[in-house]
Amino acid sequence: MTSSVLSTSCASFRLDALRIIRICGEDRLRFLQGQLTQDVMHLKPGALTPAGLCSPKGRLLATPRLAVLEDAVLMIVAADERDALVKRLKMYVLRSKVTVEPLDTLSVVALTQEAQAGELSFSRPAPSPDASSALGLTGSVRWALLPAHQATELPALKDLPAQEVAAGEPWVFAASSDAFVPQGINLECMGGVSFSKGCYTGQEVVSRVEHIGKTQRRAALARLDGDTVPTPMTEVLDAAGTPVGVVVYASASPSGVAALLQLGIALIEAAPADLTVAGSAVTLLPLPYGYERAV
Repeated sequence: MTSSVLSTSCASFRLDALRIIRICGEDRLRFLQGQLTQDVMHLKPGALTPAGLCSPKGRLLATPRLAVLEDAVLMIVAADERDALVKRLKMYVLRSKVTVEPLDTLSVVALTQEAQAGELSFSRPAPSPDASSALGLTGSVRWALLPAHQATELPALKDLPAQEVAAGEPWVFAASSDAFVPQGINLECMGGVSFSKGCYTGQEVVSRVEHIGKTQRRAALARLDGDTVPTPMTEVLDAAGTPVGVVVYASASPSGVAALLQLGIALIEAAPADLTVAGSAVTLLPLPYGYERAV
């Protein structure tokens, strides 16, 4: 069974859009500190921490969520990127005492009932009330890491939960890899970028965008009419058919499609009523946060 909508009629769904990478070894934190936008020296057990993995040009190759599990750090990443990311990370291990490996004994699960979350469970940010109402979303969602043999018994979500999109959580998939700077999809607004840590791959560009250039494009939340879920990097068109942005990612909701779109800030502020994505009308909705950096 597959689905695109997280429904309260079923308590748990397997998130097939996500997979896990395990990083272990005594140098694991120092190694990740040189690879990710997040300050991994301050990871908190029991939390999913956003981060970015950038190219030397400062563009996001992945947007992992980090979790601490015993003597390892787990990276939850897009399933269609995991193998390439494992290969890339291994290139930078060199003489570090680090092991980078895919982890298939655990699966990521979305839960609509907190009582079933279990020990390895994590709260997720919530959408704004207005966005939830417009998209027909009800209730809170938690994520959990379950043994894979248990998760196989659960129905699967094709895409990430619509609640994740509506909360403005930035995610990069294979189709959008190397397309966005972190600020261009609000990663620093979610606390996913540290501007006080040491160097990491792409750090110079990310810092320059923050302190000198400032991004002119941001991720905005939208409701799309219909039930067709566009793929990442699908163009957003204005009334004249001119591309003015792209889809970051999207998911079906009970009322239309929840989509995170990258648009120019001026366009977001103007909120025109004539934008379309793959023929579907676009209605901009409020995010639960502003575009200021999370402290």
